[in-house]
Amino acid sequence: QVRGIRYILTSCDYLDFISRPQDVTEVCQTVFDWVRPRPWEKLDLFSLPAQSVIRRHFIPLAAANNLTVREEPEDVSSMVDLPETWEDYLSGLDRSDRHELRRKMRRLAGEPGVAREIVSDTEHFDRDMEDFFRLFLDSREAKSQFLTTQRADFFKDMVRVMADYGWLNLFFLAISGVRVATSIIFDYGDTFY
Repeated sequence: QVRGIRYILTSCDYLDFISRPQDVTEVCQTVFDWVRPRPWEKLDLFSLPAQSVIRRHFIPLAAANNLTVREEPEDVSSMVDLPETWEDYLSGLDRSDRHELRRKMRRLAGEPGVAREIVSDTEHFDRDMEDFFRLFLDSREAKSQFLTTQRADFFKDMVRVMADYGWLNLFFLAISGVRVATSIIFDYGDTFY
């Protein structure tokens, strides 16, 4: 029987060590120094984005210390570098996708009372999170299995902290005053999460 250690969180899109850029080497060395003497035979690190701290720093550290490292593709996650302008984005779409997007935008613009809301503070926190969770759960049945009370509390805490730091962009699309769609983005540095 193989004894091992595995991330505890298994419901995130990506997992990684969280560190300030200037502390990455020290964080990886500290984790490595803690893990190395333990009686585990396997350290299972998964859901790692290509540019993760673990892939760029921790794995090379383990390999340099004569540990066997095996990387396997787990899944494909689409990412795109966005162009500078909306028009540049549209021109990058193929003709049928561009046509379909413009058609849907015209249809939406024809709806009475269409509004986009961007929430970046916690002034109406309870209402905003209630709407976010309602729309989240309405989007797919499997989301109700994912969104336990513990995860909802985690999201609320995270959104509150991100708002305090000025990183929150909670988007709502409303039609005739009713919120019908949502998206949450954390705007940190030059990256949207």
